[in-house]
Amino acid sequence: MDLEILRKQKALNNTITTYEIENAINKLKNNKAPGPDADGYTAEFYKQMKEELIPELAIDFNNVIRGGKVPESCREAEIITIIKPGKNPREVNSYRPISLMNEDYKIFAKILPNRLKDLLSKVIGEDQYGFIKGRNISHPIRNLLKIIAQKSKKKIAFIKLDVYKAFDTVNHNFLFKRMENLGLG
Repeated sequence: MDLEILRKQKALNNTITTYEIENAINKLKNNKAPGPDADGYTAEFYKQMKEELIPELAIDFNNVIRGGKVPESCREAEIITIIKPGKNPREVNSYRPISLMNEDYKIFAKILPNRLKDLLSKVIGEDQYGFIKGRNISHPIRNLLKIIAQKSKKKIAFIKLDVYKAFDTVNHNFLFKRMENLGLG
């Protein structure tokens, strides 16, 4: 492991700065329901009162970084359901659950990924493609198909599809018939 990686790993545990907290507060989305906090503090409240709140948040967050206990308010969520657009309100599948988290948790949760993203691409091997910025799962598949095409001296097509509930919506009779026609059957 090189010194750059070690330095970045150590940076994960550095004191959370007021700049990081302010940046996270500024990125909070407005007009969202508050979490289960008894006072119902919203993103707008944190933005309006950030000068007063940032020093207190810095103390709480840095206690967590130093191995302290996560504040109770950061471990609470209120789960509600909202109806999906255009769905029948009488059907259970028409609803999706939403976890309403307190704004202080959202602020803390925005800081840590920023610290991690610089480190991940250096620590995780080049053969890991999923969930790493700048990497895509289709890249190794495409590279493999290029190698197969070169070795077999045949043209190969690569089509990537991402269809919502694909298995549920496929006409299986058509698919099986098509596979049979192609000799895959």
